[in-house]
Amino acid sequence: MLLGSLFSRTKDILEDNIKLVFTFSLFFSFLVVSAYLVSDIYNGGNGWKQGDWLINNHSEFVRRGMLGSVFLWISDFTSINPIYIVSAVQFSIICIIYHCFWRVGLRLRNNEIALFLIVSPLFLFFWSNDPQGSMRKEMLAYLSFVPFILLAQNRSKSLVRYVIVSQLLYSIAVFGHEANVFFVPFFAAFIYMFTGSLSLKFFQLFIPYLVFSILGFLYFVFNSSVNDFMTICQPILSRGVEDSICNGALKWLAKGSSDAFSAATKMVGRYAVSKFFFAYFLLFVFYVHILSKFIGYSRSILVFSFSMLPFLPLYFVAIDWGRWMNFHIFSLTVLCLLYFTLKDFKVELNKYERTIMIFFCFSWGVSHVGGYFGIEHGFAYRFMMMGSSFLNFIN
Repeated sequence: MLLGSLFSRTKDILEDNIKLVFTFSLFFSFLVVSAYLVSDIYNGGNGWKQGDWLINNHSEFVRRGMLGSVFLWISDFTSINPIYIVSAVQFSIICIIYHCFWRVGLRLRNNEIALFLIVSPLFLFFWSNDPQGSMRKEMLAYLSFVPFILLAQNRSKSLVRYVIVSQLLYSIAVFGHEANVFFVPFFAAFIYMFTGSLSLKFFQLFIPYLVFSILGFLYFVFNSSVNDFMTICQPILSRGVEDSICNGALKWLAKGSSDAFSAATKMVGRYAVSKFFFAYFLLFVFYVHILSKFIGYSRSILVFSFSMLPFLPLYFVAIDWGRWMNFHIFSLTVLCLLYFTLKDFKVELNKYERTIMIFFCFSWGVSHVGGYFGIEHGFAYRFMMMGSSFLNFIN
C-alpha cells in the first residue's frame, strides 16, 4: 500500500512538472557524461574513448588517421598533452549537442512528445546510461545534424549556409571514422524536408554529402589496418600520453575485417541476443506509436524500418550493437524533431500515455556492447548509483 501510494505520488509529480523533469534529467545526463570524461583525463585517457580520436598518420597512413594527426599537430604547436586537446573537443561537442536538444524540447509546440523523444533511452541518455559507449566519433556526425535543427527553428535563415556548415562537419566525421558514412541517407531526408522536392537545389545540397561518404569509405578501404599498431601509437606516447592509451582502438587497428566479423558472429551465441531484440521491440512500439499520431501506423512502421536499414551492415563487423542502435535512434529522433518543428502542429498525450512513456524513458537502457536490455543500464538505476556514491563520498 505504501509503495503504491509512493509510486502514484511520484507519477503525479513527474506529470505535473514534465518540463522541469526534462531539464533536470538532461542536466544530470550531461553531468554523468562530463564526470566520466574528467575521470578519463585523470586516468591518462581511455583507450577507446580518447584513443580512437588519436589514431594518426604520422608513421603510416591508416583508417581514421587524419583527425588524430591534426590533434598531434595542435599538441606540437601548443605543447599541450593530446589527451587534454581531445577531451576539450569532446566536451565542447557534448555541450553543443545537449544545449541544442534542450532548447528544442522546450520550444516545440507539441513539446510533450518532443520531450519524451529527447529523453528516450537510446538518444542522449545512451551516453550516461553506459558511459563507456560515450565520447565516440559518431558525436561528429551528430554535430553535423545540429545546423538542421537550428535552421528549422530559424526558417528565415539561409538554407545553403547552414547546409555548408553541416557538410564541413560531416566531412570531418567520415574521415574521422568510417562508420559515419552510414548516416548519409538521413542528410538526404533532412534536405528534402526543407526543399520539399527532388529539385536541382536538393541535389546540389546533397551531392557533397555523398561525395564525402564515398571518399571517406575509399580512404578506409585502402588504409584499413596495420601490421603493428605500435607504429601508430608511438607518436602519441612520444608526446607524453600514458601507454595504456594503446590498449583499445589503437590495438584493434592490427586486426583485420575477418577478426571483426568473427567477434560479431560470436555475439549471437555468447550473449542473450533475446535481450537485444526485446530492446529493439520496445523502441519499435514507442516510436511507431508516437509517429502514428502524425502519419498513421502503416507509414510509421515503414519509417522506423527503413531508418534502421542503413546501419544493418555494422552489426556484422563490430560488437558494439548498442552503439549501432544509438546510430539509428539518434538519427530517427532528429528526423522526428525536424518534422514536428517544420509542420508546427500539436498533439496531446493522455495521462496513460504520459505515465507509460515516463516509465519507458527512465527505467531501462542498453549496453553499448551487445546492445542488450537491462534495468541496470537505465537512467533511474544510474541516478540511484550516482546518488549512493555521492552520499558515501560526503560521509
